[in-house]
Amino acid sequence: MSFFKSWPKAWFALLLILFPFITNGEPIIINGQPVYTFTGNNWSYCSTNSRSITDIVQRYKAGHFISTGTDVFNGGIPRQYLWFHFEVTNRDTLNSKLLIDIESPRINEMELFEIDAGQVHSIGKCGDFYPFNNRAIYNKNFVFPVSVKKGQSKDYFLFVNQVGHTLMLPVKIFKEPAWQTATAKNYLIDGITYGILLFVAFFSLAFFINTWYSLYLYYSLYIITAILWLLSYFGLGYQFFWGNHPWISTLSSPFLACINIFLNIRICQILLQLKKVNGFIYKAGNWACGLLVAAALFPLIDMNRYGYTTNHAYLIVFLAIICLAVLVVFFSIFLYSIKGSFVARFYFIASLLKVGSIFNLALLELGWTKGFYQLEGILQMGILIEISLLTAALAQRYATYKQKTIQSVIIGQEDERRRLAQEIHDGIASKLSGIRYSIEPLLVATGPVNNKDLTSFAAAIKKAQEEVRYVSHYMLPDYIVKNTLPEIIKQYIEELRPRLRPLNIELSINEQTINLSEQVKLNIFRIVQELISNMLKHARADNAYLSISFDKKELRIVSEDDGIGFHYKGTDSMGIGIRSIRSRVKLLNGSLNIKSPVNMHSENAGTLIDIRIPLARSINEKISLHDY
Repeated sequence: MSFFKSWPKAWFALLLILFPFITNGEPIIINGQPVYTFTGNNWSYCSTNSRSITDIVQRYKAGHFISTGTDVFNGGIPRQYLWFHFEVTNRDTLNSKLLIDIESPRINEMELFEIDAGQVHSIGKCGDFYPFNNRAIYNKNFVFPVSVKKGQSKDYFLFVNQVGHTLMLPVKIFKEPAWQTATAKNYLIDGITYGILLFVAFFSLAFFINTWYSLYLYYSLYIITAILWLLSYFGLGYQFFWGNHPWISTLSSPFLACINIFLNIRICQILLQLKKVNGFIYKAGNWACGLLVAAALFPLIDMNRYGYTTNHAYLIVFLAIICLAVLVVFFSIFLYSIKGSFVARFYFIASLLKVGSIFNLALLELGWTKGFYQLEGILQMGILIEISLLTAALAQRYATYKQKTIQSVIIGQEDERRRLAQEIHDGIASKLSGIRYSIEPLLVATGPVNNKDLTSFAAAIKKAQEEVRYVSHYMLPDYIVKNTLPEIIKQYIEELRPRLRPLNIELSINEQTINLSEQVKLNIFRIVQELISNMLKHARADNAYLSISFDKKELRIVSEDDGIGFHYKGTDSMGIGIRSIRSRVKLLNGSLNIKSPVNMHSENAGTLIDIRIPLARSINEKISLHDY
């Protein structure tokens, strides 16, 4: 009995809860404000197969419309046509010219009906099924102009055909001046965004032309397809490029999304050298690329001819493939970022944004999350941040590429020096030794006159032999590997002193032990060699000072002489010797400063060269395979 006594109260409570959803909604009040956004109580809708406005008005009067319950309607993938109702009441002191702006450019078919004094008439019909010229106002969004007199109320019915396609409906009502200001600002932001992205794309293309490295070509195409996808997804492509070809609007967005992710996978494969270091992930990327190509080509069969079932199935498969492909990229980058790849860490941060955006957009298109305003601005900002991070990573990659190129040239030079030194030692030096040992017995057998000539000849051969030995030793000293850097430099200077006259070199060097790789020691030794060689050949100096000092952070080489100096005017005025020094310093991530002449008012103006090389861990190791 208690249940029967309480059920009227329960039903009354239930009606109170459901009332907002069965009500026809509150009117949008026009007053002094320039912009009006919808709330959940302002508009209602119904889902039906009917396209008749007369039938829809009857349904509305019969209470078949339910409240949207949200500011931005997210219909997911509709099975039927959708009709929306809202009422506009003008309580302003003047008649109002209004613009109803539907900020969802990708809708197949849409028509707005106005009821004025019991009469129904169409404000306009537009959508992706119609040429862009059909729109009453040329704008990437769907914009309908209406007029509401002071004190007047009007009902509006909006027909939307988005069967089998995703639907999100953010609607605003503007007064005309406010709409013009907002539109100008929106297009300005679009121009700045796409201008920045195009600049980066062409910059990457220039890198490709300079290096012929396919990574930069893929990156340039990746940015261009991202731009085209944004243009397609938010209506600018339809407005400016393919307005007379409505079918392009339907297929362009999924096609460009697939190509964009395809390029993202190719960038990941090249950047992380997956083919060489992880065949399984590389093959997974290839499978994902194949699925993306299939998903990109499928819409070419004209999806508009098919109903809800086919379009819904394609959309689910399409979103699944996109998410799978993005996960392959994300997993690859995550794997190599934790292995210590510097470039992969930048790429990983950028991919976090990409993965988050893709999954949120997928949930949004399926209707599983709430719709919201400013989707275009959020996606534009996300892509700009992603491209900024990726560009920083690729700029580092380019710097590594240049460093690797210099390193390859220097290694090639050292290999050639090693080969020539060996040939000189085994060839010319051996032959000179044979000639000398053949002549020496003749010195005893010949007479006094000829003996003098033979002695001079033998001395000349001995001198040539010593010269050849010096050149061979200069090209590849055998003590580089065995000794520390201070020992190498000191031994080299001591061996060289007989040849330095009249130049007097004062050497100052740390005795502290420092661990450097053979490659680094060799490069520093070659720098010192080149500095001393320049003093001997060009400086005409009497005195020189060479200082080599280092601590935990930095190695410093200072060379100063009292020679004639030269007028240093930057890289264009450098000779071969200085160029060689600069290349080796650059390879070691160091800096080179030259001051010449040191003293403008002296005949012996002199030259001062200051070299600083950071003793970071990176210069003692080979460049990581994942970073190059």
